[in-house]
Amino acid sequence: MVASEEALLDAGWLPKRDEDFEATGYRKVSPLFVPRLLINLAAGHVSMRHGFKGPNHAATTACTTGAHSIGDAARLIQFGDADVMVAGGAESCIHPLAISGFARARSLATDWNDYPIEASRPFDKDRAGFVIGEGAGVVVLEVCHLECINP
Repeated sequence: MVASEEALLDAGWLPKRDEDFEATGYRKVSPLFVPRLLINLAAGHVSMRHGFKGPNHAATTACTTGAHSIGDAARLIQFGDADVMVAGGAESCIHPLAISGFARARSLATDWNDYPIEASRPFDKDRAGFVIGEGAGVVVLEVCHLECINP
């Protein structure tokens, strides 16, 4: 109790009225804070919505997350841990902080700012950085029975 009192005094935050709590403190934390924080919550919401049971996890490997998730799902099926898996990924790094980080790393394509339609050229010899974007992709993988290969 004493440590709490000292911390509040040090912070200069001694709320007395309801308005004091509304202006700062936990009520200003979004109710979506935890869902946005947990890496596997998107997969969890998909599972809950459709009543899926079984393996549910999330890989976190930046731009390759979707590919790793699909590979993990294929292995779960291959080893007999699941018959069907829903797997994929989504990326949305269009945020001022992310853009600033990529800009500071000189990773973004800037040579075609006057004509942005030409900027995305990943396989061109004159490529110079990438075009930031967002997207998602999901697949359903399932056990392939022999009869589906040889009908």
